[in-house]
Amino acid sequence: MKKILLGAIICFINLVQAQTVTTIAGSSRGFANASGLAAKFNQPDGICADSKGNLYVADWANYMIRKITPDGVVSTFAGSTYGFSDGIGIEAKFREPRGICIDSNDNIYVTDPEDDKIRKITSDGTVSTYVEIESPIGICIDSKGYLYVSDTNVSRINKVAPDGTISIFAGSDQGLANGAGPEARFYNPFGMCMDSAGNLYVADTNNNNIRKITPDAVVTIFAGSPTGDTGSTNGVGTNAKFNYPYGIVIDENNILYVTDNGYNKIRKITPDGTVSNYAGSSFGFIGDSDGIGSDAEFYNPSGICILKSGVMYVADQGNHRIRKINTTLGVDYNEVSNLPIALFPNPTSDVLNVVSNSSLIGSKIIITDVSGKTLHTQEVSDPIVLFNLRDYNKGLYFLTLLKDNSRETHKIIVN
Repeated sequence: MKKILLGAIICFINLVQAQTVTTIAGSSRGFANASGLAAKFNQPDGICADSKGNLYVADWANYMIRKITPDGVVSTFAGSTYGFSDGIGIEAKFREPRGICIDSNDNIYVTDPEDDKIRKITSDGTVSTYVEIESPIGICIDSKGYLYVSDTNVSRINKVAPDGTISIFAGSDQGLANGAGPEARFYNPFGMCMDSAGNLYVADTNNNNIRKITPDAVVTIFAGSPTGDTGSTNGVGTNAKFNYPYGIVIDENNILYVTDNGYNKIRKITPDGTVSNYAGSSFGFIGDSDGIGSDAEFYNPSGICILKSGVMYVADQGNHRIRKINTTLGVDYNEVSNLPIALFPNPTSDVLNVVSNSSLIGSKIIITDVSGKTLHTQEVSDPIVLFNLRDYNKGLYFLTLLKDNSRETHKIIVN
């Protein structure tokens, strides 16, 4: 088989963005501090990241806040058993940690709706009671330190000043109505986030839509059914439909990403209100459900956060796992016809995509290290094969493609 350089291959195929979904931590329901899949969570809910790239997860049914380092090491940051007490680290207790956000000084704020409180956790793990609010769940913070909290049972949005003063920002009673301040109506709102202009976006969960609140507290429907109908329709604004939207996050380009909890998908909303599917397809347990875009499966995704790099993390509540969504270059398979193989991204420290044409289905891929030791063998059964290289040490590896009596070898760099 003639060896063709990757650079030559890329010139002849159509590259598109691909959302690669992998599992970074968790496996099954339970509790365990460990690395990667050896760790265990129990219905993880809210998720946020600090300035160093550490993740913090409201491990709801374990009554704890868990920390995940960039290397995937999971530990208990605060909390221990069911109850209420302030204290340091595992001396503290939570009853129902749900929403979570973090300020510019890496102070964490957690909603504890069963105790009607917002808890504050400093960077050294000291937990204190910040304010008392009835049934808080969703929470976000702006650049000035103001917290916005969804008072879910009362169906309104509260605003908490840095000095702890609480005021009603929007909403007053359960329902569905646009308007200014208390004229608006929500129905069990959950997640929230804010754009660069100070507009607040709310996952109005039981109304199955996304609401927009201007800095002047004017509330409108940004996307989703104007009558609260459920569905999975993509479209612009009120032509789109959601099914129990839960978590919501916004990137630096003011693009929203929503965990569509009822349809087990991640939805994307552009600034003009265009809704599309970003990742996930249907209800699924972990097994072969990591993958690209709609090949991945979630089970009641809840919290969601995004780093400045664009890497996204989702609390996959029903699967008790934390999933990572990394946008990389993908391939329009219709364009791959007379080319042997393409590898990307390379170098990588995450998932390697290996793309071949259909004539290579049935061939064998072997990954070896520099000593010639075989680390992985797999038969090609699809035009694209994903290799999770997260557990590989940094260095040089070789990928060899075998078919009939032909052989082709490529270098892989894990960084």
